[in-house]
Amino acid sequence: MTFVRPASERWEHDVPAATGAIDLREPELRTRRTATELRVTAIDLSSLRVVAAFLACSYAVLLVSCTVLWVTASTVGLVAHLESFIRDVGFDTFRFAPLAILRALLLLGVVLVAAGTAAGGLAIVLYNRLAARVPGIRLTISDVTE
Repeated sequence: MTFVRPASERWEHDVPAATGAIDLREPELRTRRTATELRVTAIDLSSLRVVAAFLACSYAVLLVSCTVLWVTASTVGLVAHLESFIRDVGFDTFRFAPLAILRALLLLGVVLVAAGTAAGGLAIVLYNRLAARVPGIRLTISDVTE
């Protein structure tokens, strides 16, 4: 027994599910080929919001963990030892500027979240275009009689 999708769920490029299956489509659907024009009239931004929120939260977690590591390293004295080493190498007036570093990381986060959201949006569009063209998985169910 072979099942073919009902008329309401058919795609124009559907073929019978297996060799020997009865083609239940109307005759005009069997041979009709159409060219369609795609016009974008509305964009659903819900997936972009999810991508942007995920990236922003991920970057916030990264920023908080880096801040905790910096405070811990500063408390233990690693930052002072690193500054002293760099001064010994030849940079006489070297000092870390933690607020400038934090400001730069915040700006970097904004840029990374924006770029990641744009890349996620492109991936969403590509997936939707491919999903519209590829029919998906075809399942053939048959009775086995012995």
